[in-house]
Amino acid sequence: MRLILISLTLMSLIIVPSIKGDVLEIRITQGIEDARPIAIVPFRFNGTKQPSQVLERIIGADLQRSGQFRPLPNSRMPEFPTSGRDVDPKKWRSLGVEAVVTGSITELANGSYRISYELIDVFYGENSGNLTVRGGALVQSSSPTLLSRQATVSDTSLRMYAHQIADAIFEKLTGVPGAFATRIAYVSVNRGELNPYRLYVADSDGYAPQRLLASKEPVMSPAWSPDARKLAYVSFEKGNSEIWIHDIYSGKRESISSFKGINSAPTWSPDGRYLALSLSKDGNSEIYT
Repeated sequence: MRLILISLTLMSLIIVPSIKGDVLEIRITQGIEDARPIAIVPFRFNGTKQPSQVLERIIGADLQRSGQFRPLPNSRMPEFPTSGRDVDPKKWRSLGVEAVVTGSITELANGSYRISYELIDVFYGENSGNLTVRGGALVQSSSPTLLSRQATVSDTSLRMYAHQIADAIFEKLTGVPGAFATRIAYVSVNRGELNPYRLYVADSDGYAPQRLLASKEPVMSPAWSPDARKLAYVSFEKGNSEIWIHDIYSGKRESISSFKGINSAPTWSPDGRYLALSLSKDGNSEIYT
């Protein structure tokens, strides 16, 4: 049996292990019934070389995974507008959709792509004057366009940019910053393997996992530094609990606490200069920095 321990507290979810390798499948267990309908219309592509990522799928998956939104399937979309001015609000309102995302992808001569997208409030002005939703609240507005942005992105950065789009949409509609463009740290336990305990970091949706450590003994409590460059964690690889700091980019790691007894619960200070630790080196378990 393969277990997953994950450093993520954004929502109630289930981490489902794949039978192929150490890939995460993340399923929401709460929030779906009250999720808000939203439409992520397929982005129009202009060019010859198709991009490696399907942006609307990534954006939709992010928003659905939050438990706050329920993306409308393509098969139920009444139209496929490529810009906000082409959106017919009545068609979407009849389906209960609150907002529509439109966009386009244009291939550039250097191999990059110009991404344009808009977030449209289809209930703008409907029974509420010139009111629209901004930051989770109704405010006066002169336009149904909640977001209108454009960026030039390399093919290798498309997936992360899709997460950033989802972050922007989430914040605009809820007033809460999104976290889709962040990364997660988790411990995979593969029973029967020589080194069953494996520490990984990956994108917030489990994509692109990077293994940092494989150990015969338990690894637990991964904690991100504020700049997301380092992880602090507890390892029992030498028999006793020990706290390590691991640089994600260089691969270098350093043991910072290996006292007799308990060495646990590393937590970074907001500025990343200090760690709070739970140690029992003097008999009782106490907090140190």
